Formats: sequence, C-alpha cells, structure tokens
Amino acid sequence: MKPAYVVTEGESEVKILQKLLPQSIEKNIQFVAGSRDSVDSLSNSILGSKRVPVAIIVDANTDDELLIYEHQDFLHYSLNQVAGRVPFKILFAVPAIESIFFQDQPLLEKLVNHKFTALEWEFAQYHPKKSLTYFLGDNPLSVMLTNLTDQAIAIWQQHPFITELVEFLSSVIDNKAVTNNS
Repeated sequence: MKPAYVVTEGESEVKILQKLLPQSIEKNIQFVAGSRDSVDSLSNSILGSKRVPVAIIVDANTDDELLIYEHQDFLHYSLNQVAGRVPFKILFAVPAIESIFFQDQPLLEKLVNHKFTALEWEFAQYHPKKSLTYFLGDNPLSVMLTNLTDQAIAIWQQHPFITELVEFLSSVIDNKAVTNNS
C-alpha cells in the first residue's frame, strides 16, 4: 500500500503531477483521478476507509479569492468530519493546474514555439487551458509533456503550487517507505 494518496479532478492533473513531482515522492503515492463533482466523495472514502494522508487537487476555475475560500472551506469542513487525525491538504490551482506552465514566459515560448504578445500572455494567465489548446491544438497536454526538458521540469517544480504539494507529501510519507522503495 502507498503511504499517501493524491486525488485530482481528472487524468490531465495526474499526468502533470507525475511529470513534475520528484521521483522519490511520486513513487510513494497513489493517484486517484475523479471529476470535479467526485473529488469530495473520493477523498472522504480514502480518508475514512484507508486512513492514509490525502492531498486533494482542485482547479479553482476562477481567481476570485472569496469563491476559492468558500469552496475550500466547504471541502475542509466536509473532509474534517471523516479525517479525524489523518492529515489531508486541499490545494487549489488558480485558475487551473495548467497555470504552472505559465510561470516562465521565455521557457513556455520555446516549448510552444511562439512569442507571446502582451495581450496573449495576459489572457493566458486567466485561461491557461484555452491558451494551450489555441497554441498547441486539441491535445495540448500531450504535446507539452512530450516536449518537457529537464530544465523545464526543474523550473516548474519551483512553482508555489508544486512546492506546497511536495512539502505536504514529504511531511506525511513515512521515511521508512521512502527508504525501502529506493
């Protein structure tokens, strides 16, 4: 059994995290891809039945801090009812997990082979999924993940969303499990 779970809203989040999480952590977690509507129930089930730590990854789909806080508060209340002393962390990607790719403009321009105008870059900050689809076609995630370089991974691993997730997972993964699986 894996020492921790990561519950996401879909397979695309899993694929991104599998590429960006350090291997020592990634191999010690179990990913569960659900949907926006099932993240709550999946996380509750894992916390209640398996009694292992869970990181819950949610696309905010907004940058409105009040809406994000309300959704986070609801999820926290719901999960806290079941978790007891089992640690969990809710991480909201604002506005979506693909925002990670927009952390470094020159790097992204190189990967998508396009120099962004100021307006395109501003739009991309609020609509990362649409922007990637516009510049890379119908399956932008596949193109992005296929073209990833070690340099890109290292830069994107420094994104606050990823560092916060890594810190949580590092704190809950049993050091013996990490040592035994190395």
